[in-house]
Amino acid sequence: MQVLQGITHNTCHQLDGPGAYEWWYVDAVSPCGEWGIVYIVFRGIPMSPTYLRDPHSMRAGCAVSIYHRGVRIAFSFTEQPLEHTLFDSNSTNVQMKGASLSIDGSGVLRATANVPCDSDGRTIELTITGDASSKPSTAQSTFAQAHGWVLACPRMNAEFDLKLHEHDTLVLQHKARVMAYHDHNMGSRQMHRDYTDWYWGRVHTADTTIVFLSTPGSPDTMNAVYEVNDNGLIKPWADVEISFRHRSISAMGLAFYKQIILRGSSDEQGPMEVVCDNAQTCEDSPFYQRYVSTWRVNNQTPAIIGTSEYMNVARMRSRWIRPFLGLPLITIEGDRPV
Repeated sequence: MQVLQGITHNTCHQLDGPGAYEWWYVDAVSPCGEWGIVYIVFRGIPMSPTYLRDPHSMRAGCAVSIYHRGVRIAFSFTEQPLEHTLFDSNSTNVQMKGASLSIDGSGVLRATANVPCDSDGRTIELTITGDASSKPSTAQSTFAQAHGWVLACPRMNAEFDLKLHEHDTLVLQHKARVMAYHDHNMGSRQMHRDYTDWYWGRVHTADTTIVFLSTPGSPDTMNAVYEVNDNGLIKPWADVEISFRHRSISAMGLAFYKQIILRGSSDEQGPMEVVCDNAQTCEDSPFYQRYVSTWRVNNQTPAIIGTSEYMNVARMRSRWIRPFLGLPLITIEGDRPV
């Protein structure tokens, strides 16, 4: 996997081959850890049953998850025809019916969603606004591998405005100032051709963000840890070792580890050990789990709240999984956004 930095690479790469995909991701947790959001817009949806049946079927989509005290209380997963959307190859600008994500010339990120949940009459209305003006920290290169990970703005001061509606009645509104995380993944072919397992996580300390990605047992294997300071400077750790402890199996037969240990050397802080405990599962599916994780940096106390995920990418090859993927999916038809 090729790792790129900064919003220069955050444009749409117009990947159109069989199984190609791109997604733009934002997450945030309120300072007390009580509220959390995950927002993703897709061009090509690797976990869509439409895509898995026919990798030539390029669709656009949006996924939004809302968490309260570690429990997902609202979820929307929609897809729509690509011809009704806009993915800009010159700037960060994604527009589709019900969702948009853009970064303007001054570096202000704005992500919006007004999307239906499954079939319960519930609608999520969400706006995220953040400062993505940090500049890339390394020389730029072009995307040239099969898969790419853009650390677009991993540490971003932001705020979100969340509203939940039930049958057109506002039932909940919450606003919060947060430290948010934003990245961008892309590939020219299906993920499950090149990956077996996918572990990712991030934590914001008072002055640093630590983010890791590990793909053990995969043809495209990587173990990487990055550190981001308040000025947006992104630096990789040297001599990275990632180990896994406390294996467990979910009710759906998904084998995963409850603890991930990151070791390496930081330019700023020297030898480092970070322990990520996947303390609370807030999403659980046959191929994917997301956690409200607790992190200890160099054995500090108390632990810090972050987020992490595990994806058994190889399971997406299996036909039996597709009915489970299709249950929350809503297809939206509509005109091209103005």
